[in-house]
Amino acid sequence: MGMDPYSYGYNAATPDEAYMNASTLVRTLVDVVAKNGNLLLDIGPRADGSIVQAEVDSLREAGRWIRSHGEAIFNTTYWFVQSEVLGEGLNVRFTQTDDAFYILFLEKPDMDNGFVRVPAPVPILEGDEISLLAVDGGQHLAWDVAGGEGDRVLRIEVADGLLQKERLCWVFKIKYA
Repeated sequence: MGMDPYSYGYNAATPDEAYMNASTLVRTLVDVVAKNGNLLLDIGPRADGSIVQAEVDSLREAGRWIRSHGEAIFNTTYWFVQSEVLGEGLNVRFTQTDDAFYILFLEKPDMDNGFVRVPAPVPILEGDEISLLAVDGGQHLAWDVAGGEGDRVLRIEVADGLLQKERLCWVFKIKYA
């Protein structure tokens, strides 16, 4: 996949706004990792080796997100329940390690009476802790599980404005007890 939609090398005719932005970079990375894939990103340099400033800016912004949320990406594995199975309109992905489970919202999650809802059989048990990863004030969030086996919903209580502190991808971490 290339940052330039028209070329795998440098193309002087590509306008700055056509290059892949940081949001698209992060969402693509999260989607690929959550589906047990690998992402190869092409960055076409000019003949002198320099990179278009629009690409540099997007890569740096995506890099800042990756630096603060990397534990949800690196050394993780996919979860057997794919978001496509959960139904239309749920733009969320899942990754996991031996110690934690990650819920990655590709779009700002909807609030329902102060709760973010995750309609999936998420592996969470009493004593586990949930946090909004890399967000100040997002630690030790209250949660509960509603419904039965077929319609189980994890509800995470989120304070007003907490979701506003994130921009590219919202990551909830379940730390196993």
